[in-house]
Amino acid sequence: MKRRMSNPVRKHYLAELRALESRIRKLRKALGISPPGLIWSGNAPDALIIVTADGYGAATVQQVEDNYPVDYTIRRAQKCRTEAEACALAEIWDGGEGPCLLCNRELISGNGDNWDGLCPGCADRVNAYMNKRKLADSARDKAILQLQKHPQNHK
Repeated sequence: MKRRMSNPVRKHYLAELRALESRIRKLRKALGISPPGLIWSGNAPDALIIVTADGYGAATVQQVEDNYPVDYTIRRAQKCRTEAEACALAEIWDGGEGPCLLCNRELISGNGDNWDGLCPGCADRVNAYMNKRKLADSARDKAILQLQKHPQNHK
């Protein structure tokens, strides 16, 4: 049987917990990281893309279907070292219209040459990068992230 805590001890522990939570918030703010939980979401054509922070700077990207967050199936997931990397990957998975993921030029809606968030020129760059390194199609997202991080090295 669990022993009950006296009221003064409980109040002391709660005050200590509040002080720790306040310190944690300040540390996260100084480090520029999010508390644990959902930080980004978007709708892919037939699924939901979510980014969940771990509270320590890393994050996980998931493509889910069905009734998120109650009853859902994870179609694919990837852990990223940083929240920024996770959000960039989520935008790739999201594949929505908007600016090209590499050059930021506006994509032309209905253009068959657009390649999941890339304009034709950047799609060619990603394809060349992957061919040069003999990467499989499954490494496309990583190739895009690499080109986003170091665009000057891959022109």
